[in-house]
Amino acid sequence: MRLGAVCLAIYALCPSAPGIASELPTPHAITLSQPRVSPAANGDVVIALQAHGDLRGLVTLTLHADGDTIAGEWSLVSAYFQDVDENGNPIDPEPTEEDKPHLERITYVNNGTLGGTIDGGHVIVNADGDVAGIEGLRLTIVSSTLAFEGASGGGSLESPALTDGGSLSLTF
Repeated sequence: MRLGAVCLAIYALCPSAPGIASELPTPHAITLSQPRVSPAANGDVVIALQAHGDLRGLVTLTLHADGDTIAGEWSLVSAYFQDVDENGNPIDPEPTEEDKPHLERITYVNNGTLGGTIDGGHVIVNADGDVAGIEGLRLTIVSSTLAFEGASGGGSLESPALTDGGSLSLTF
């Protein structure tokens, strides 16, 4: 019994050992903005949104509507340019005055891609029949690359009024 407790204590304290703490799912809160809606000839709707917050990049939704319910695919490509200081450390962009010279330093960040299935939700259409919002999208992660390699989990997406942006919650 004591040997088992000692082994468990060593295992828990060893940061390089894969363990419970390293495998706990982490929630990620993402704010969505700048929607672009494109109806496809086959009746699908593709929506692209900028992602900000815990994960930055571009979210793309391909919706296959069947009446009021939705199925489809989604992806989050986490790739963007980051402002950096003279040592290469990330910084917030600084406003500059037009008449003063300034030095821009940027680096390209490519964290990878998460993607998967849309397993339900609802489309909100306006009086013209155009997609105006989406509610209750249930997302499942089925693919992941680079920094997200091996991620599993899912989340939800809400944007009752696309023009006002929305929110994406992912846990993986």
